[in-house]
Amino acid sequence: MNAAFRRGACPSLSAPMETGDGLLVRLRPANGALVPRQLAGTAEAAMRHGNGILEITARGNLQIRGVTEASVARLRQDIATLDIAAREGVSVETGPLAGLDAAEIADPRPVVEAIRRGADGLGLAMRLGPKVSVIVDGGGALAMPSIPADVRLEATADGPVARWRVTIGGSSAQLLADCDAGQAVRTTLSILSHLAAKGREARARDVRASEIPELGGLSHPVSLGAAATPVHPAGQFRLKDGNEATGFCLAFGQTTGRQMIAFAEAAEGAREIRLSHGRGMLVLGPPASHLGALAEVARRLDLVTERDDPRLRIVVCAGAPACASAHLATRSLAAEIAADRPGLLEQTVQLHLSGCQKRCAQPQGPTVTLVGRDGGCDLTAEGATVTASTRAFLVGRADRYLLAGTERH
Repeated sequence: MNAAFRRGACPSLSAPMETGDGLLVRLRPANGALVPRQLAGTAEAAMRHGNGILEITARGNLQIRGVTEASVARLRQDIATLDIAAREGVSVETGPLAGLDAAEIADPRPVVEAIRRGADGLGLAMRLGPKVSVIVDGGGALAMPSIPADVRLEATADGPVARWRVTIGGSSAQLLADCDAGQAVRTTLSILSHLAAKGREARARDVRASEIPELGGLSHPVSLGAAATPVHPAGQFRLKDGNEATGFCLAFGQTTGRQMIAFAEAAEGAREIRLSHGRGMLVLGPPASHLGALAEVARRLDLVTERDDPRLRIVVCAGAPACASAHLATRSLAAEIAADRPGLLEQTVQLHLSGCQKRCAQPQGPTVTLVGRDGGCDLTAEGATVTASTRAFLVGRADRYLLAGTERH
């Protein structure tokens, strides 16, 4: 097997990952931004060289499924003709409306650019593991409290000048301090350099702040507090210029090439489409007269247009048959549950459907998790209560979507 097609890394156009339905390619457009022509062209390429299935990930990346070793080179050629600016280097992410969101506490873009320049200057990209990431969250309507990261910078509202709260360690975060933008950048680069020195397997969750001498100059630690409830990127979002962005989410993060082309054509008058964390797309700049027609096309294509849609509270992994490890057809099960029992769980509780014990796509916060295994499934709850009737319903429905051992790849 070609090393470029290995499992367990971050898939990209240059290094696809092998999955149950072929090779998986992930695109990371700069700022998540595409014009409608580029989105339609990507969908057409997915149909020509893959199985026609497209996904938007929880982090807002675009995935093409079902590519083969024979077709991946042609896919690269077709994508190159679209002139999509790609994010490169260390993964430093921010929200899709960075600098535009009217509710934003601080514009994170200067901090992001300073971290990227510093990381490039230190040559960190080749020394860090491919999944090491930094999030710079300016707050606002589409803040990113539920997206895990090795290093997280969050704007705080204390004082007339924005300060940045820096944490490391992902879900079990260690709080360092609140500091100004310059110190936040220096702190982030110190952490990344420390990780790079430990090798490409190192992640911030394995590091104690006391191990990093450069952090001694930070101000005193502050209380972390409870994470804010994330807002799904569906509906209207007010911008600083007085206009609005209109958001749509893919149901369970997946759609077909034909559906994506139809959506891109309906959004033709837009300035750009920004891929968003939460498996969404934000349309910027369409004439107000076009918004009603665009929303109608989105509903016809089965996209999520409202934040209270029950499908947004069901989180799924790729499942069978897309994943070779999966015992459970998660997406089909999710669609049935959302249609038949939209109020199955409390509004604050998410349902996570995982095809195997790896529990990919595990969300943060109160969650009920159903895991497929050989011969059955397991149900657990974190921060939530499951009644006997709910348990019986979920396990009973899951039985219809379990694959026998001979059906798995």
